[in-house]
Amino acid sequence: LTGSKLDEYAHLWTKMRSRKGMTEKLARDLLQSRSYYGCMMVQQGDADGLLNGISRSYPETIKPAIQIVGVKPGSKLAGIYMMIFKFVFTIAV
Repeated sequence: LTGSKLDEYAHLWTKMRSRKGMTEKLARDLLQSRSYYGCMMVQQGDADGLLNGISRSYPETIKPAIQIVGVKPGSKLAGIYMMIFKFVFTIAV
């Protein structure tokens, strides 16, 4: 991913998680993933939400959200898998 905000996001995320070992290089590398970049967009108010998980496992999907957006103190974290199918019924007469 290359975006006009990639450098800004990497710098901000480094500041947010420097005590957890985040470096600007690591932040840039992780932000190459749409999951991390999308979560950073939500965190910074550049997106209202993020739909994620179609090609990743649950832990790979939720980890970026927890690291970047976080969980409101006193609240619980939940996820859902939802599949929507279009069924076509034909009746033979």
